[in-house]
Amino acid sequence: MSKQYRHFLGHIGADMPFFEAHKCLTDCDSMGVNHCLLVPARNIRGGILVDCQGYGYARCAADVPDKSALDLRDVPVDHYDLKLRQPRSQRER
Repeated sequence: MSKQYRHFLGHIGADMPFFEAHKCLTDCDSMGVNHCLLVPARNIRGGILVDCQGYGYARCAADVPDKSALDLRDVPVDHYDLKLRQPRSQRER
């Protein structure tokens, strides 16, 4: 499991840049269907299904043990790569 995904899991209630960038996609449509974001990791089968309800953080979340069980045809995909802040070494300053 990647550092980014572990960071997300450990801070699931915090504001996340990728939720902020896509919060307009997470709403309830006129048919009463809630639109959510799936946060997967490359090296695991599952992911976390998140309903932001228009906010920049997870208002509701559910574990999806096997994302291949979901019908994701015609669903937009965004490969967001969150770079965790690492302490700079002396050479980088």
